[in-house]
Amino acid sequence: MAADILSDSQLEQRYACQWEADKVLFREGEDSQDLYILVSGSLEVLKGEQRIDLINEPGSIFGEMSWLLGSRRTATVKAKEPTHLLCVPRDEVESFLQDHPLVAQRISRHLAKRLDQTTRVVFGLKELCDHLPDAVILSDAQGRIIAFNAAAGQVYGRDWSQMQGRPVEEVYQEPEEYRHLEEQVRGASVARERVLKIKHPTRGQRLISISMTCLMDQERQVQGLISLGRDVTKLERIRRLNRWLLPTLALVACLGLGAHWVLPQVWPASAPISRDAKLLQGQIAKDYLLLSTLLKGSLNQEQAGEAAARMEQFLAAQDGGQGLYSGVILLDADKKVLAAISRQPQERPAPQPGSTYANLHFEGPENSLHKVVVLYRTSPKHPGGLRSLEVALELRDQGRGQGWLLLPIDMDYLKERYGMEEQALSALHFDRR
Repeated sequence: MAADILSDSQLEQRYACQWEADKVLFREGEDSQDLYILVSGSLEVLKGEQRIDLINEPGSIFGEMSWLLGSRRTATVKAKEPTHLLCVPRDEVESFLQDHPLVAQRISRHLAKRLDQTTRVVFGLKELCDHLPDAVILSDAQGRIIAFNAAAGQVYGRDWSQMQGRPVEEVYQEPEEYRHLEEQVRGASVARERVLKIKHPTRGQRLISISMTCLMDQERQVQGLISLGRDVTKLERIRRLNRWLLPTLALVACLGLGAHWVLPQVWPASAPISRDAKLLQGQIAKDYLLLSTLLKGSLNQEQAGEAAARMEQFLAAQDGGQGLYSGVILLDADKKVLAAISRQPQERPAPQPGSTYANLHFEGPENSLHKVVVLYRTSPKHPGGLRSLEVALELRDQGRGQGWLLLPIDMDYLKERYGMEEQALSALHFDRR
């Protein structure tokens, strides 16, 4: 085909043109749709200032995409050396292809090859995106979802049938916040970041950190948007906790300094107790004050995640993570587990949220704020059950019980640090006020 076209004297006479080295045939963004066939020489294809391709094979056809789509040029083409071409004006391209069907076939094969390459690239990109930890959402110029990766399905709790073609803003609890971010990105054409809320179908409210950028064409028109999302719920809760945890710890430290004269009046012992028992009672009292302050307002399912984060941070601060307690458990007024943390989840797994203590006996003096619970907790490592001794302290507000704070005791630590056995826990007394 190439030899026939290139040797046709009539075509040579009608369409031949010569280009000197460095002369530009057309520029990126130019509104022209002429078709070109290379006879001899070579040309560079440029995107901006960067060369992306070299055309040097006689019979090569280029410029067909602008003619087929009626669009502007997507790249700049200039001669690398003196170059001989056939230039078919756009008004004559259709008749030219009818007279030379082999050229049309070659264009079709070329387009099919490019489509195959593009499909492979797109598939490769999807495979790559599916391995990214961040949620990737691709939307069109109108903000409708046209693609997303596997992480996005997990982060947002939706499948393709629930996402395809829908406006991205509908994914978020506050669509106007997303629209405001999108408007900023469209105006600046750069990535920005913001934390937005979603309602996950199984995990409840989550906080998602969003970064977004525009996809632009050669005319700087927005053709789509890419957003990257990451679940930062736990991180944001810890950040908020840190903002007021240190002042709270300072307050508790002040309370600790006065514990020797404050605690006997706040929780007077019903009977004389040993020095070690006083130290243990003081430690539990201070930890109760701290935890009840941290967990105030968290005795409901909606705040359970935030409560767990605060309990986890409290537990990690106990003597480098090896303190008196092997975990922390929060119960509601009906003794159902709202949140639970274990220092050794494999050895001593924490109870599951929603499980209940209602059928267990809370043993202790009637007039004391604390009780003692003994139970056997099963696990894959201990199918027969591992004995657990837990101090239960009632959470009260205006004289009414609101829930329970359970502190599983590390018995080895209790014996080593305080020289006491489990019977001593029942002998403690905390005034119920």
